[in-house]
Amino acid sequence: MDQQENNKKFKQLLRKVKSYIEKERCIRQPIPARTRLEICLRYLASGDSMTSISFVFRVSPNTVSKIVWETCKAIWLALRSDAHYRFIAVDIGALGRRSDGWVFRESRIGRRFERNTLHVPPPSTIDEKGTKLPYVLVGDIAFSLSSFLMRPYPRSGVLNRQKKNFNY
Repeated sequence: MDQQENNKKFKQLLRKVKSYIEKERCIRQPIPARTRLEICLRYLASGDSMTSISFVFRVSPNTVSKIVWETCKAIWLALRSDAHYRFIAVDIGALGRRSDGWVFRESRIGRRFERNTLHVPPPSTIDEKGTKLPYVLVGDIAFSLSSFLMRPYPRSGVLNRQKKNFNY
């Protein structure tokens, strides 16, 4: 997708969520809806920490956390009736110092994965002669390894080339 198309899609999304995320001026000028959406999308797309994003946008990590939570909720409210946007399941997460792994484990979707009640397709092959491979989620080091979730090898310094390539 080129930059012009990205800008068009961003403006469309902003029009749909603006009424949910726009704040009124009370004591000081609020963070504009456009910036709030930029912060949220940057966080979701980059995988950067909230602290890193707070430096880029010059707001506190707590503010980034609140903006991401509120904006994800707004995106869900604005888009949930349109099947073409492909939001199948959304769990916004939790505020505070809980790890991504904890938030996922305690979420409805996490519990459904754990109980195997999400109706994930059975393992299938990538090509005609290949081994059947299961469908899995891919998480970072904050997640616990399980039958439905892959994560990188721990950074112990003794990883062979194959394990380093897997992590990459």
